Amino acid sequence: MNSPATKPIGSKKHSKLTDKEKQADIANVAWLLYNEARGESYSTKGYVASIVYNRKKILNTKRYSTIVYDKKQFADTRYGAIPKDFGDQKYLVGSDGQSVQDCWTIAKKLVSGDFTPKTTATHLNSDKVLPKWFSDGMVDKVKKGNFTFGREKAFRRTPRVPDSYSNAVNTTVKMPVMPKLKKPPVVVPPMLQKPKVMAKKPKVVEKAKKPKGKPYTVEESKTIRRIEKKLRADGATDEELAIMFDEELLRDDNNGVGKPNNTTAEGAMSGQSGGVLHSDAGRRVLRRGTSQDGLLDRTPREATGEAGREDGKVQRQAGGGSPTG
Repeated sequence: MNSPATKPIGSKKHSKLTDKEKQADIANVAWLLYNEARGESYSTKGYVASIVYNRKKILNTKRYSTIVYDKKQFADTRYGAIPKDFGDQKYLVGSDGQSVQDCWTIAKKLVSGDFTPKTTATHLNSDKVLPKWFSDGMVDKVKKGNFTFGREKAFRRTPRVPDSYSNAVNTTVKMPVMPKLKKPPVVVPPMLQKPKVMAKKPKVVEKAKKPKGKPYTVEESKTIRRIEKKLRADGATDEELAIMFDEELLRDDNNGVGKPNNTTAEGAMSGQSGGVLHSDAGRRVLRRGTSQDGLLDRTPREATGEAGREDGKVQRQAGGGSPTG
């Protein structure tokens, strides 16, 4: 990525960094990124780190800390040496917590050799004011975030760290343990939101409620039998009887008269196995069955003979005991 004007100065090979030197370089680069691009995006911080990378490569220095504390450059002209508490958790909380984490992460990648530079720039300047020396002396300018990055045409200098930063170069500040920060929710503009599809609620089919009512007395049951028998003798069909009895007929094959259950009109009307009316429906029939309709106009023999025998047969089949006259 370097042009001929920015080739490394000299061919001196440096010894490998010790663990303490690596630790100090990570802390100092993170301190530089924190002060230069604290409010910028992760990508813009990568551009700032690229300047440190390019300067170290061009000037052929052993340590990144030398670039950070170079005389009249970054820290020396603006924010000074790294504080001893920069590795504390207090920097990782609050509104800048994620930004501080990004600074440490990029610094660690840079020092460990896992960093790819974003630009060949050797300098940066705020977009608000671009001095003449920057506008005229920089090439390959690129704008990123609130900065303009550029490469000096013939970048040459001998890095020198002032004595006041000798302790900062070998700082003992360690990279803190990164907490898991909650990512802010992604806000989608209303015009880009997908319309919500309302799920159709399944139809609830209510089960038919079983009719409730008081059980018949024996006398009421006998009277209903007589009415039914009279209507059938006069030629009434099952449909007509169902209309007469409001289609509220029940049947009980086990307990006989007095314990109604659901059944069809045909089964109950035919008088099989103790077929009876629901008590409320039967009582309405009793109220409608007046002598002028001929429903209750029966002879004594029919009342005590045929009707009695019929009711007795029904009760014996259902286990209801001996019939009563």
